[in-house]
Amino acid sequence: MIHSSGVSVSYIETKKADKKRRILEAATKVFADKGFYNAKISQIAEEANVADGTIYLYFNSKDDLLIRIFEDAMNLVISTQSETLSTLNSASERLMMFAKNHATYVNENPDLAGLIQLEIRQSNKFMKDYDNKKFASFLNIIAETVVYGQERGEFSQDLNRHVIKQAIFGSLDEIATQWLFLPEEKRFDLEKALERFMTIFVKGLKS
Repeated sequence: MIHSSGVSVSYIETKKADKKRRILEAATKVFADKGFYNAKISQIAEEANVADGTIYLYFNSKDDLLIRIFEDAMNLVISTQSETLSTLNSASERLMMFAKNHATYVNENPDLAGLIQLEIRQSNKFMKDYDNKKFASFLNIIAETVVYGQERGEFSQDLNRHVIKQAIFGSLDEIATQWLFLPEEKRFDLEKALERFMTIFVKGLKS
């Protein structure tokens, strides 16, 4: 299909998608460098090499940008966790893999991980108004693994999956956050730290 300007619609859509991607990548970098609260739309526009007004053609506000970054990141995390865990038969192995995947993601995407774990709490819209279904789906991966372990007789039957999912994520998140706060030269082996934690935790689930 050809647009009235003589340019194909597919070309126009591709250009729009590319510009939107550049804006999201620029916002991730600026939020990570400046902090969400201090970051300005003009700085994001400069980083993305677009006019300030262009950003508002795609996003209503700084908060909307942050939410979209979060949703894209969670889609990838949920997909990765679900795919890799489904290849393992043991619930214990699945929880160990969950921790390993979490460490890999943070290691490979420290700016984005820091943005999600630290900066997102500064968005009033996210904290008060956003219906965070993505995060609920992420936590449910843990809950479903606990139930799977109970059904197989691996884990104790008197476990509350909702308490367990919060305890596991809270611990992984805290360890990863401490890692992110450290200067690069002082960072510990995150994968090994999360593996040790999960090994201890899984033993407790079996008692």
